[in-house]
Amino acid sequence: MMQVFLCKNMMPSVLYRCSLILFLMLLCSAAMEAQTVRISGYVLDREDKPIPFAGVKVRGTGTGATTNLKGYYEFRMQSTTDSVTIEFSSMGYTGVSRSMPSLTQDVRLNVRLADADIELESVTVQASRRRLNTMERVSTKDIRVNTGPTGGVESLISTYAGVTQNNELSSQYSVRGGSYDENMVYVNGIEVYRPLLVRSAQQEGLSFVNPDLTQSVQFSAGGFTADYGDKMS
Repeated sequence: MMQVFLCKNMMPSVLYRCSLILFLMLLCSAAMEAQTVRISGYVLDREDKPIPFAGVKVRGTGTGATTNLKGYYEFRMQSTTDSVTIEFSSMGYTGVSRSMPSLTQDVRLNVRLADADIELESVTVQASRRRLNTMERVSTKDIRVNTGPTGGVESLISTYAGVTQNNELSSQYSVRGGSYDENMVYVNGIEVYRPLLVRSAQQEGLSFVNPDLTQSVQFSAGGFTADYGDKMS
């Protein structure tokens, strides 16, 4: 047989304990709420226009926020009696910082950021191109595949306008009616005087220029610049 005993003071005791626990929880919650402060404000430019997506951060911590499209920010942090430095930054603007000796209550902090002066490093642009004058560039590739009797540069030059060659077995050519000994030859900017025979058009032999040792060749049928003595032919 089972016996049940009821105590008259049981129910009031339980209610008292529950009330005490609830009161302690509310007290702790209020205490925790009192330990945090709210920091808010606007980040503006020098024309008082909002700066969106600017970074706001408490130095030395990960606490901070980002401004919205209106330049407004807001975040909470633990209250402290120590000095706190808040940094504001945004791309294209010079960052600023604000120091406060302590944080024991909510703070409203508006700042203005000045435009950042970015000094670009000096840039040197170099380019090379062929000087636009009477010179025509002769392809060294065409020189190597030339199958003429004498071959070489002279055989290819004879195909240019204003150039004549009386003997296909000769490497000599005349330009614009001039004689065979009037041709000027420069190698790396230095004039080379070729040996001449007694009579014109008798200087036979191979090409003066070795195509395997030649990087580029330029030819002019006349009207030279001052670098070559201002000669017309």
